[in-house]
Amino acid sequence: MLLNNVLIKTIRDQIRPLKWWSLGISIYCSSITFLYVAMEDSIGEMAELYPAEVAKVFGIDNISDIASPSGWLNAEAYSLMLPICLIIFGVFAGANSIGAEEENRTIEILLSEPLSRTSLFFQKYAVFMLNMIIMSSIICLSIYIPNLIINMELGIYGIFSATLSVTLIAILMGTGSFSISAITGKRRLSLIIPVVVSLLSYMSNVADSLSDSFDVINRLSLFRYYDIPEAFETGVNFPVAAIFLAVTFVILSLGCLSFNRRDLRL
Repeated sequence: MLLNNVLIKTIRDQIRPLKWWSLGISIYCSSITFLYVAMEDSIGEMAELYPAEVAKVFGIDNISDIASPSGWLNAEAYSLMLPICLIIFGVFAGANSIGAEEENRTIEILLSEPLSRTSLFFQKYAVFMLNMIIMSSIICLSIYIPNLIINMELGIYGIFSATLSVTLIAILMGTGSFSISAITGKRRLSLIIPVVVSLLSYMSNVADSLSDSFDVINRLSLFRYYDIPEAFETGVNFPVAAIFLAVTFVILSLGCLSFNRRDLRL
């Protein structure tokens, strides 16, 4: 019976939204990459007219870097749009994993099968992670393939490292949403909290780039450790990646423990 395998059931249920998200993100990333050829001759002039303070609001520390291929992708994709898209995708995917099952009262049907809460929890999370891996892979390919076609001369490792940086933030926020829905059973709350945390983190990082007085507060910001120019230049920042994964694991563990003990009011 299909319900005995929550993994397959959840994958089947999420194919349609994943398909549309994948299509949208691939069109955006490939279009931005191809646009570099059309804009290459005028990017330098545009950068000179662009106020540095305004650029920092959009996550661009050095506006003159926009003339380079990696700087262009940072400015047009990685600095703002991809974090917004991936965080929203991750938060909704996390909130819907268990929260939607409780809202629709289908969790009763799932747990009436010979299935433990732990198995349900981790099968749902496995599908969440699969969705995040698919989305990040699509981003990489949607940038790398056009990059080869127009000879931007960006290596796959640099694109992978930059995409991993934004994916780790999205996974952390999505895991937070997933665990909050498992702890509270409230889908709306699991959507609101990660979005607010992400917004405050971004605003804190912008404020710190404009004034040193926010440095202490900004140490807790997720975006303080989000450095796309460094990712393109030197690759994966393994200590930062390890910290993100460790925090994600802690949040996931708390969610699992609480889900196993919580009264689901079945």
